[in-house]
Amino acid sequence: MVSSAIDESERFWGVVVLLALRLSVAPL
Repeated sequence: MVSSAIDESERFWGVVVLLALRLSVAPL
């Protein structure tokens, strides 16, 4: 259960980072 929770959190943060990078690059 712990490993699955960590994987889910890593996936969530990975998506957040990708969205942030995309938004920061969009104006350019």
